[in-house]
Amino acid sequence: MVNFAADLEFPPSSNTARIQGSQADVHEWIKASKRVRSVYHRELSPKLWPQLRTSSISLLKRLCSSQAYSDEPATIEDYDPVVIIRGEGSKTPLWMIHPGVGEVLVFIGLAQCIAQDDRPVFALRAAGFEPPYQCFESIKQTIDIYTEAICRRLAGYGYGTMLAFEISKRLNADGNEVGLLGSLNLPPHIKQRIRTLEWNACLLHLSHFLGLIAEDASDQYEVDLVYRSVSPPRGYGNPASLARWVNVAFGLQRMASDYDPSGQVKSLDIFYCTPLKAVADSREVWRDKYLSRWANFVHETPRFHAVDGKHYIMIGTDHVASFAQTLMQALKARGL
Repeated sequence: MVNFAADLEFPPSSNTARIQGSQADVHEWIKASKRVRSVYHRELSPKLWPQLRTSSISLLKRLCSSQAYSDEPATIEDYDPVVIIRGEGSKTPLWMIHPGVGEVLVFIGLAQCIAQDDRPVFALRAAGFEPPYQCFESIKQTIDIYTEAICRRLAGYGYGTMLAFEISKRLNADGNEVGLLGSLNLPPHIKQRIRTLEWNACLLHLSHFLGLIAEDASDQYEVDLVYRSVSPPRGYGNPASLARWVNVAFGLQRMASDYDPSGQVKSLDIFYCTPLKAVADSREVWRDKYLSRWANFVHETPRFHAVDGKHYIMIGTDHVASFAQTLMQALKARGL
């Protein structure tokens, strides 16, 4: 008999034991996904997260036994980007758009912290992680697909801010109101920075994002000409899942390499923290010289909210609770 809990390295317990979602983060999900893939030869999608964090190990076993991705041809227009992170709540939903790495697991802790606000939380996840869908090819294609999935609430983390801005314009043009548009630490002009991010650099930033390497190490390798010249397969052994993730991130960066913001939205809330060393010396310089340029694309004066931490950890374990408080205050100030 297969011991499913032991196979996935859960604590010894019966199959009716609950999975401790309150302690789960990106690293725990990756670990569980890796075990499911190696033992049961199934991909464990983040779309299953709400079911797993409130369900038993027995349900997880059934999901893993039945879940499979079709080999049948599918167009990117068929792709469903929605991940229900928190389905409960009576208030209008909050929509979060993935950062530059394309994944949405980083929002799980935030959703748990704002549970007291009685608000559902949904996220949009980039295409390309699982077959049969390939990566997005353009910003327009991405906006078309994401816009169909959204009702009223938007907030984007880093790169996702640009997508949120474009989706907000589209929704406004269609007569829909966006009560709060949130930027998580991204300025309006990004193409100069984006153009420096080759595949190898995306691997570094993903590793930094996951906490596998420190920012200093990432900066050191990013300017190393030998490192930048190494081809992906020879440099890293090209493990399929890692390469696929980096491919998604690199594809997102590449399609924004000629992006110039235009038009205006009604309002914008900017949540800013200590920037990456490569882009600004301090949060004050970051706010006043770069983030402030959003004023050219907003009818009302943007509202700034200082939050704790650095760019890749602003909603990480150490800072997510304080960020959630700031976010809930911003929502309340907007009458939401």
